[in-house]
Amino acid sequence: MKLPRTLLLLLVPVPCLMFVAISGIIGQETHPSPGEKGPGSIAFASSRDGTWQIWLMKPDGANQRQLTHGKEDLHYPAWSPDGSQVALASTRSGKMEIWVMESSGANPRQITGLADAAGESLEPEWSR
Repeated sequence: MKLPRTLLLLLVPVPCLMFVAISGIIGQETHPSPGEKGPGSIAFASSRDGTWQIWLMKPDGANQRQLTHGKEDLHYPAWSPDGSQVALASTRSGKMEIWVMESSGANPRQITGLADAAGESLEPEWSR
């Protein structure tokens, strides 16, 4: 019997940050997530434009493009095992919660903190 894939949530109080230069663009980048199937891209969070957003690039650093746009911070992108969705942490609802969107960036939906839950949710990870 094959079990359905689910999204595991890890609650971690301190994000890991690093300063890197990717293809000559220096900015603060965090938590790269390579796509194992599907898009063949690495999703990562970057504040290079002043707000933390999700960006994509090829494994060699080429074809960088911004996937999300907005004024709220987005962090910790994680590809679904089939590459069709990206889970991430976002402050869209006023505090950090887990959201899932299509790999194109369309149809974001909040999946944690829907009731009066205390605390914040960070670092989504998919089961395999």
